[in-house]
Amino acid sequence: MQPVRTALVGIGGIGGYHRGIISAIEDYQFVAAAEKYPERQEAGVTALQEQGIPLYQDIWEMLDAVEVDAVTIAVPHHYHAEYTLGCLDRGLHVLCEKPVTVLVQDA
Repeated sequence: MQPVRTALVGIGGIGGYHRGIISAIEDYQFVAAAEKYPERQEAGVTALQEQGIPLYQDIWEMLDAVEVDAVTIAVPHHYHAEYTLGCLDRGLHVLCEKPVTVLVQDA
């Protein structure tokens, strides 16, 4: 079985936890990460550089540049719905931190 090419969106906070999990699971290939504010996430940026994982500031630029099967979304809540739906529209598997949305109309 081929490894699942996985990208991470959001490398700080809970994203740091997911970064470790994605890196540790044998069936995953950590292919890219996106972080809107990398200057605020020095430790995460350094860890990605050490692993040779490309880092993008824009999720859509990342998804256009890298072949991905699945995305883990670990960003502030108000981005969850937009990023999840955009990834699903591209036919990707998505693991989104809770809540999926903060607005009832987006549910």
